[in-house]
Amino acid sequence: MKKLATSLIAIAMCISQTTTLMAQEVTFQQENTESSPGQYVQNIPEQDEWDPDRFINESEYFQETSVNLFKNITFHSTAPKPYSEVSANYERVFRLYNPNTSEHFYTRDENERKALIRGGWIDEKVSWYSLKADDPLAEPVYRLYNPNAQDHHYTREENEKNVLIQLGWILEGIGWYAQKGTSGKPIYRAYNPNAKAAGAHHFSRSDNEYNALGNMGWTQEGLSFYVPKVNTIETEYGQKVWYDETGTPSYGEAYYDGDWYYFDSATKREIKDAFVKVPNVEQARYYGGQGKALYGNQKIGSNVYIFDNSTGYLIYNCSDTVFGENATSNVVAKIDKAGTMRLYDKAGRQVRGDVRVNNVVYSADNNGVVVRTQVYNVPHYFQTDPRWGNVWFGDKTFRHIGCVPTVLAMAYEGINNRTYSPLDIGYALASVGKMNGTFGNGIPIGTKGDGVMWAAEHYGIQARGDYLDQMEITKILKAGGFVSFTLNARSQLNPDTRYNHEILLYGYENGYVQVHDPFYVNNNRTIDLDTIMRCNAEYEPGIVNLTWGYLRDDIHVEIEW
Repeated sequence: MKKLATSLIAIAMCISQTTTLMAQEVTFQQENTESSPGQYVQNIPEQDEWDPDRFINESEYFQETSVNLFKNITFHSTAPKPYSEVSANYERVFRLYNPNTSEHFYTRDENERKALIRGGWIDEKVSWYSLKADDPLAEPVYRLYNPNAQDHHYTREENEKNVLIQLGWILEGIGWYAQKGTSGKPIYRAYNPNAKAAGAHHFSRSDNEYNALGNMGWTQEGLSFYVPKVNTIETEYGQKVWYDETGTPSYGEAYYDGDWYYFDSATKREIKDAFVKVPNVEQARYYGGQGKALYGNQKIGSNVYIFDNSTGYLIYNCSDTVFGENATSNVVAKIDKAGTMRLYDKAGRQVRGDVRVNNVVYSADNNGVVVRTQVYNVPHYFQTDPRWGNVWFGDKTFRHIGCVPTVLAMAYEGINNRTYSPLDIGYALASVGKMNGTFGNGIPIGTKGDGVMWAAEHYGIQARGDYLDQMEITKILKAGGFVSFTLNARSQLNPDTRYNHEILLYGYENGYVQVHDPFYVNNNRTIDLDTIMRCNAEYEPGIVNLTWGYLRDDIHVEIEW
């Protein structure tokens, strides 16, 4: 057993020329599945709390306003099954993450979990389940603490426990109860040979996550213990089996390792190539040929549908739109100097109602004025993602300086539905001297102000900037475009006292916009544009980029500036 060294806390920074942009550590991020490097298992994910009077949740809006959402859809017939998280035979084991020390922590204690969340730990929900102490198959897993490295370790091995105690680790009791034998769900252990302090070991029930760590240089230490098969999908004899909250093969909707599945009530087999209505709510998903729920724009039969990238819910049925699949060639959007937007058809007639153009849906009122622009399935990347967060640029890693290329990757992908790697954009910027990781003698770290426009030209993205006022930002967002925005240090949305920070804005309704922050998780919500504008950084031409707008080529928009 390797004894950990003293603690080393990494400070995450990201810069716009002379300023650095802070971010919040997110590893194995669950929120946005298209950007996740490997998911861990958790229960039905909690939904963001949207304010329907400001910027209505995508799914809720279309279920409320599109009476024909389920038009021309045939649903698979299966008996609904109420979802219950876990039976009284088991206890939940929660996983939390410390963004300052990179440690993952596991606990059954609800109070301990809540206290850690209040202390700044990131809640990663339920990781696996524990047997009760009186279960005949229960096997204790011990929790130990290293006061020097401020690290925790977990083991079922009596010998390993005793050796660690002799080395100065403190036994904190039983963390949870594993399952004896080999019939349970295996939990794997990986070791980070480069760790300097806390977080040296990681435990996972996800094969994807375990293998991702191995590919990143972690030592795969194999099986650590077994836990009961609860809320998990296993492949047995060539068939997938869903073990529900009671630990028995069952049916209904299942969320596992980053994907949704549905199991038939009669056969207990997974449903493929079929729509299924979610029990007890007016929601629907489509399960494709792999049994997984589909996301994004999908053509099924003769119709095109939009499915939410987080939940898989059907949010738009193309058969409802005014222009159908040919919306791009038929619709013209016009925005006047005052920011009023209207839609016109090919014959010049004003359009009312909902119009979908690729991944953008415009909603016009009875006067033909667009009152809501919603952009769907925008990727959410984090500069701390282990696929690129630990890559060095000079003497800083991408997690320190990568907020600008991360924001650009989200914007570019949202515009043309092509995948962009934040790291590739970082490399491209660095290759022409627009991004570096060295700070000293007045040399800045991060992305230079003129690097933003260079990147847009390099990738063929229509850009406008480098300073936009509030009206210009509003016009770009109403048009379905994106804005990269620099938050000033010591501002309401950027608590860091030294460094600026870059975020992405998109969508618009009644003064509110959607924010994707590559670092600060709490900023990932709808925020009123007035608040955002009060946080803007001091403009320095050619040095600090404040706001850049990215317009779409797939929508004919005429804007009076």
